[in-house]
Amino acid sequence: MLKTTYGEPSTWKVTTMKKIGILSSAIDNITLKQIDQAERIPFFSKFLTDIKISHKTVFASVMTQLRVSTRRVARAEPSCENLTTYTIANQKEYIVVSYTAAQLEECLSNITLRDNLDILGSLDFENDQLQVLKSKLDTVFSTIPEDYLPLIGNIAKMYSTEEISKWNITSVDTLAALLGDASWETNDVKINALVTQYLKSPNGTFDGTTLTVLAPYICGLNETLIQQIPTNAITDSSKPLDVSNCTQSQRNLFYSKMKEAYSSSESSSNAYFQIMSPVIGGATSKDLLLFASGSPEMDLTTFTLLNPAEVQKLTAKNITNLLGDNVLEINTIVGSQVLQAWVSKNNQKEINILGLNATATVNETLPEGFIVISPVTQQSGASSHSFIYLLYICTLAAIFYTNNLFL
Repeated sequence: MLKTTYGEPSTWKVTTMKKIGILSSAIDNITLKQIDQAERIPFFSKFLTDIKISHKTVFASVMTQLRVSTRRVARAEPSCENLTTYTIANQKEYIVVSYTAAQLEECLSNITLRDNLDILGSLDFENDQLQVLKSKLDTVFSTIPEDYLPLIGNIAKMYSTEEISKWNITSVDTLAALLGDASWETNDVKINALVTQYLKSPNGTFDGTTLTVLAPYICGLNETLIQQIPTNAITDSSKPLDVSNCTQSQRNLFYSKMKEAYSSSESSSNAYFQIMSPVIGGATSKDLLLFASGSPEMDLTTFTLLNPAEVQKLTAKNITNLLGDNVLEINTIVGSQVLQAWVSKNNQKEINILGLNATATVNETLPEGFIVISPVTQQSGASSHSFIYLLYICTLAAIFYTNNLFL
């Protein structure tokens, strides 16, 4: 379609690419390779910067296609132009796709890296490229000075916890930059190392500001650090804690901390539920019953985050009270861990009350005096009389037992 409108890709200019606009994100690597490099570089350098924040999924897709198209050229032509401050400032994200790790090693000087650390640290390099930048930085600094720590961005991910333990992190702003400017996994153990270094400093305090910084990365803290969080830090934090990637033991600890901080709100069940929602995955069955008494209309996504071991202790009625009208959609999450665990502990009657399309593995409890006669599979050559005789004996035994109840 683009060829019909704009002609062969080999004839496209920067002006052509601007007309194509956001549709440039749909161009595959084969077509990209046909576009003249002199036109492709200036367009995509700006285009990538523009979409990186506002269209993250599109950005990732375009980067993938550009990597494939440019790396083929790079393998054919191993030499590269030296990266200068001017090139880095103008090409930015395009450097990521146009320079391999080997080319960064060869064509980026240590001094140029140091002088442009704020830009290079912010780029979405792959790990092999980041490792080259780290090695060069280690040559420049035996230990990175605190003034440079806020600039290293994604390069920080390449440092070990032992290396991080040598950093001076005396400001919460430095900690915020190290966390916020790198694409950390939210439960990375290095987050714990960074926080530990900050708390070791004379100015390191676990207050509301610190907890606000840590809120998106809270699962990176080990249980020892979680225990150190004071209640006033929780009440003073301006961001909810994101415990979605935490272990169950971490969730339990965060819930206990929140419960301690907001114990005065327990009397108002709905308000208390709203406060505790971010950490509700650590709630006990007793607290879930408290929430259910206020009919909180818990959404299904939140329900799937509950502790399965605690939900197992609830009845179908309790769960219905928790979910309210949302229970009508409960079969959309029938395969979730929390519901599978609950089904494994309940009989078919309870499952049916909840409206679940699931089969119980727990047998119904029969009233006293009732017996179950299991079907007998007749073996080859055996007489049917033996089965009839067995049925007759069982029936007499049941009658005899029942009569005795009334004697």
